[in-house]
Amino acid sequence: MLLPQPTVEFMNELAARRAPEIELYQELGFPDFFFTGGELSDPPCEVQFLTYGPRECEVVLKGSRVLGHPHEVTTDDVPWDGVARPRTFREYRAHVQSLAPRISPRSPLGRALKELRSVDRRFQSAEWLRLIDWWALSRVTRDRHLEPLLRSALVQVSAAFHGGSLTALRLAAELVAPGFARDTLVAAGHWPPSRLGVSTARLEAAFPAGYPDRYRVYCRATGEPLGPLYSVRPRLDRDLQEEELFAEEDRQTSWSLGAIGYVLTGDGKLWRREQHGWRCFGPALDALLVRPPKAERRRLG
Repeated sequence: MLLPQPTVEFMNELAARRAPEIELYQELGFPDFFFTGGELSDPPCEVQFLTYGPRECEVVLKGSRVLGHPHEVTTDDVPWDGVARPRTFREYRAHVQSLAPRISPRSPLGRALKELRSVDRRFQSAEWLRLIDWWALSRVTRDRHLEPLLRSALVQVSAAFHGGSLTALRLAAELVAPGFARDTLVAAGHWPPSRLGVSTARLEAAFPAGYPDRYRVYCRATGEPLGPLYSVRPRLDRDLQEEELFAEEDRQTSWSLGAIGYVLTGDGKLWRREQHGWRCFGPALDALLVRPPKAERRRLG
């Protein structure tokens, strides 16, 4: 059984009565995307934005209440009920685990979760991704269903949603064994092999430094342009901060360089995803060529 498709009408109905957020989850599962303002060290956040399906199905939450579409409501005149919005997947996991016992077994999410354990599902739609993410985040102990279901979900979701987040599944995989998710995703070809996971320090050390942002980056072996330096350089942002919260054996083996298919691994190598697998170009400091823009090269002779 699939979860229902998100609709603007459903979102508007929840917003009209300032419904509790659990009604969103009971109907639609975990959101496709969530954004909470403020850095990780900020005080508790009151407001959060959730997206389900198309952008018309975005909603604002203040505390635990659904307020409506971000373009149509303001939050200043709505009192805060004291529920702090989660800012990271780990905080959202704790939030989901607190709500999970309250999910009605007769709701769409409750019925789908019951079927999930007994049926071999294909996790290749947005609806199933919302279901499996909620299931993964709500896990608190290891049971006999966890390992086989997680292995299947990791392989299928990584194949169907290249570039999509696997964080919820990877958090649940910590209950199975150290390195379980990483080994599964490398074996499935989703990540290239690397003896080290990514970290801010490792990515910075492996990428060419000391060049102006306007310079262009090329793959030395193929001559293919990867783009201007500022867009290719690994983004050392909040996503990487969250990644560093995983233990070494559970971290991603690679980080995107912004160019389609090119990644930098934790052990400092440049790889490219190709039709039949990954191709390694060796240490990134040797494999990447950084040059001035063509117009500047012509002026310099």
